[in-house]
Amino acid sequence: QFLRILFEHSSLTTDKLLEKLSLDHASFAGVLSGLSKQLKKQKLKPWQLYNARVEWDGKTQVRTFSLTATFRWAARELGWPEKWI
Repeated sequence: QFLRILFEHSSLTTDKLLEKLSLDHASFAGVLSGLSKQLKKQKLKPWQLYNARVEWDGKTQVRTFSLTATFRWAARELGWPEKWI
């Protein structure tokens, strides 16, 4: 769901992703860890699929996720997610 939700939006902050995925921070960390393990099996790195930009708003860290242009293009070419999910 993480990648599908990012596919539907240009970018989302961690808070927005948690809301859309109905997860807490610990569970979201598990999602990212699990995805990383699956990507490793395919000899891919997370940064080949998505970016995580970190900015600071005063003392508050804001992390924003977005899909890479390459992954977005490949997904469209393959008809993902409609033909795959």
